[in-house]
Amino acid sequence: MNFFIVPGDWTLIDRFTHEQKIIYLSNNALKNEDNLKNDLIVDNLDKAAQLYLTNVVFRNHVYFKKYERGYFIDVLKSNFIEFSRGGLYENGDNVLHRARLYAITKYFQGEEKIAKDAFFVSWANEFMKLFKKNFLLKTNLDTKILFSRNVVDWINEHGAKIHKSGLSFSFDL
Repeated sequence: MNFFIVPGDWTLIDRFTHEQKIIYLSNNALKNEDNLKNDLIVDNLDKAAQLYLTNVVFRNHVYFKKYERGYFIDVLKSNFIEFSRGGLYENGDNVLHRARLYAITKYFQGEEKIAKDAFFVSWANEFMKLFKKNFLLKTNLDTKILFSRNVVDWINEHGAKIHKSGLSFSFDL
């Protein structure tokens, strides 16, 4: 699910995700496998531009792969929702980048197609539905794009226009 949010939305989203018993994980390199999951837990959205969301019931279904630089979350096998928060990046307050929630529900291991657990898939779909209901809306700006109310205000305040790629809104400084 693609959408636009601004940093002013993060506090409400943090509150909502904590009510949903969401755990935020970063995908930083780790040196060993000891206590991997606890070393990756992040307490709020402003800590990383991309996070992985999981529920306490799936905590033991976060898997890791060893690479040259260390251990990283195995993004195919793990039970989480990828959250790229988009928003305003440090290199410019005049460009609003698209956010995304995405869950991998099937993956290939060699030639074999593996479906994730139905309970996880149902949870991920329900979480995204609740997120959309609580934070996002369609407007007459573009009925295919989802926005938070704060984004609509930001667009109107600055006269921002969508980039032809659909990945950002911007205005001239």
